[in-house]
Amino acid sequence: MTVSIAQTLAPRVFACILAGVLACSHGRPIVVGMRSAGPLKYGMTLDQASHVLAETLKVRDSSCDMIESRALPGIGLLILRGYLERVDIDTTGIATPEGIEVGATEHEVRRAYARLRSERRPYDDEDTTAHDLWVIPTDPADSLFGLVFETKGRQVTNYRAGRRPAVQFIEGCS
Repeated sequence: MTVSIAQTLAPRVFACILAGVLACSHGRPIVVGMRSAGPLKYGMTLDQASHVLAETLKVRDSSCDMIESRALPGIGLLILRGYLERVDIDTTGIATPEGIEVGATEHEVRRAYARLRSERRPYDDEDTTAHDLWVIPTDPADSLFGLVFETKGRQVTNYRAGRRPAVQFIEGCS
């Protein structure tokens, strides 16, 4: 019995489409960095992001909106005036190039990044274990970008990455 290439590849392609978060060519999870999240680059237009993800992304508010993509579950996309400005991650399994993800400890974040600024979390005045850990770029070319880990109880609860000033917005579009 002869098996065609289409029959061989079809299950793999289908599995990759279902997984969404996996880079199918290598079976690795999407990586969120200072300038990009998987195939998305901060600063690309909504139309460009739609094309890259092979789905139509829509916003409810053209000035600023936080949306989700079927192709990138667990990643919120902040669209500001038609441009992808930042991503927000609040689920495990989506890491930075240094391997930091939701659930990592503050100690692990400090080991992974040479330069950090730590601040008490706004709105968490009572909780002394709640911090924002701001990665300070070592490459001057990254000075327009940011990466912020939010922690509580010394563990990362969520993080965001993208272009300034959007990455600095505490409440997303609010």
